[in-house]
Amino acid sequence: MPRFDTWTPSISSDDQAGYISSYRNKVMVQPGILPRTLPIHPLKRISPSRFVSLGECALREVWTANRQPLLLPASPVAKLGTAIHKLLELAGKGQLGEGTAQEVESVWTLLVEQVEREMQASWLEKSLVPLKKAIPDYEVRKIRACRRAEEIAQAASTFHGSAENGSTDRFELWVQSNDGLIGGSIDHVRETEEGLILRDYKSGYVMHKDELTGELKVKQGYQVQLKLYAALYETTFGQWPVRLEIIPLQGENITISFNPSECTELLNKVVASLYQVNRKIAEISQFDSTVANIDLLALPTPNNCRFCSFRPACKAYQQIRNISDSCGWPRDVWGSVIKIQNLGNGKLNLNLELSNYPNKSINIRGLDPNPARHPALQIIQTGDQVALYNLLGNGSTGAFLEKFSTVVYRFSPREQNECGS
Repeated sequence: MPRFDTWTPSISSDDQAGYISSYRNKVMVQPGILPRTLPIHPLKRISPSRFVSLGECALREVWTANRQPLLLPASPVAKLGTAIHKLLELAGKGQLGEGTAQEVESVWTLLVEQVEREMQASWLEKSLVPLKKAIPDYEVRKIRACRRAEEIAQAASTFHGSAENGSTDRFELWVQSNDGLIGGSIDHVRETEEGLILRDYKSGYVMHKDELTGELKVKQGYQVQLKLYAALYETTFGQWPVRLEIIPLQGENITISFNPSECTELLNKVVASLYQVNRKIAEISQFDSTVANIDLLALPTPNNCRFCSFRPACKAYQQIRNISDSCGWPRDVWGSVIKIQNLGNGKLNLNLELSNYPNKSINIRGLDPNPARHPALQIIQTGDQVALYNLLGNGSTGAFLEKFSTVVYRFSPREQNECGS
């Protein structure tokens, strides 16, 4: 049985190896009280897995790199993905025995339990436990992950048992640029007689439909990530791989075509992006890095913001939400409390006057009054400025409902004063 005592589910190997920049000045968030904003600090390093996200919204990635506290729960699918990724890694290392269904499922249970224990310690994420309750297709994902782990474990057992194949495997191999600005861990490096194969395990969907042609293609971000790892491997070890592969949960391994010059150009682009973001941070810091100047790093769009756990602190997000008619935004609301009602089923109803639509009120029904679920509800009073995130419902009907990931915040005292002035 493999050991798990050194595994930290919520922090990737890139983070542990130094992707995270200094976080000595990170904000400590009181449960249920929304901080005015979060500070920013220069990036020390970026990993290939985060480069595409940096281009989507620099502010989100800077806060992530600075290890600022999440203000909304991570996606339960993403949390399960950490367990799946670890399961596939152990399978490739040959640490799942002969890869029988019983052995694999036993390790699956241990990994998921470890993720859930960590989530139970978070006031934001404990409502998502157990994961099988929060993820509708949990069983499908489990079956696919375990089957893939069985295949990898059995292939690894055969591979490692063959003395004449002239091949070796390495896992979570650290590679970086000469200046150390770009670095990360490659999931799996296989050295064969034909040359090097770099492999990346993916626990989610790897394909998307091209908007122009309609054909299914590997997500661009995944292609970029592997090409960057190819360039970093060459920088670190002086050798280019002969093949790049994505290992999905279902189906055949997917080969990503590449050429060395393209990979080198991408690497140079990442370095330029990092310097550009740090220059903006330096410019912002000349003024006040805790107010509106931070918005210069933000790029709020429905796709960028939908799964962002920092959006409660993002003023740019709030501002564009106040004027946008798009229906693709997350179901979040903020405003002034008109009335708090106890319902017959033991739940609460919160009646709000919306900040962006004065004189328009809405109801959020079915809120759990348990202090462990929503600490803010214990201190909210009539007239307070509040914000609720990840709701069910439609604003046009004037009614919303709580779901597993719903979070309630009362604005900080300073924000209360500013909203009321």
